[in-house]
Amino acid sequence: MVAARHFLIPAPPAGYALRGLGDLLETLHSIRRFMPAWDYRVLLTMVMAQATVTNKMVAQALEPLSDHLLATRIARCEILNRAQTEDEPKDVMAYAPHSRAAQDYQSLTQEILQLWPPH
Repeated sequence: MVAARHFLIPAPPAGYALRGLGDLLETLHSIRRFMPAWDYRVLLTMVMAQATVTNKMVAQALEPLSDHLLATRIARCEILNRAQTEDEPKDVMAYAPHSRAAQDYQSLTQEILQLWPPH
């Protein structure tokens, strides 16, 4: 891990995943002495807009990490499952370029490029 300077951590809004996120962040912080300039962002994945209670609880749990949360959220989407289970799996941009999932990943790409521009 010390070879990377930027870490993108995907996390679904679920209890065990958030606990695992805490463990991962402890590990990352323990290697800070080897890579003092590292940075990380948390990407919420499999987000369901209708799960308002869960989303509120997740927002409260992640409040201490608010400076490290990406604005982009990857919604839970059947298109992603279908694209991966085809006889010849495709990425979402090839499978359904105008879908919500494709839009989410385009937003993610733009956000990351603004945050961590290529050298």
